[in-house]
Amino acid sequence: MADLLNRATTTRISDNIRGAHWLKLITNLNNALPALIDGTFHQVYADPFLASLAIRVMREGLNASRKAGIRLESLPDVSVGLTRLINFLPVKLAAKVAAARVGRMKTPWPLLGSTLQSLRRNRPTEIDYLNGEVVELGKKTGTPTPLNARIVELVHQVEQTGTFFNVDEVRRKFLHVGQVGL
Repeated sequence: MADLLNRATTTRISDNIRGAHWLKLITNLNNALPALIDGTFHQVYADPFLASLAIRVMREGLNASRKAGIRLESLPDVSVGLTRLINFLPVKLAAKVAAARVGRMKTPWPLLGSTLQSLRRNRPTEIDYLNGEVVELGKKTGTPTPLNARIVELVHQVEQTGTFFNVDEVRRKFLHVGQVGL
């Protein structure tokens, strides 16, 4: 199977598919942020509040997966080490590291994220299978995931109303949730 897939894209075999799945999920948790503001990843990471929120959201996912005993597995474009680094650096510094990484992602099209693309197509989003998965794992392991829970709630609100938020509205929506915005 890998030989066949390698004809189309680089393929790596893993004996830890659960760990690879969770690392990919954790890195995709910030897909919701462009969806909240109808913006790009570059816009999200250019804003200090949103960039810090992205780090805190991923930290909740890392904490829940660690408490569940999931051994994360590196992916071709994302290493476990770099992802874990965001858990140890101060939030603002981790946000700058992530922003620099996003800043190096140059494409001829805007980087929107799949959640925003679904919203723009008036299609259901995968929010329950991204941030919602972290919320569910948090419940099972007793790990607080208030930021991911709020993101699920807000993306569903955008789905239902078709109205996006500006950055100041997002900031207010997260005030006192997991101590973001303090």
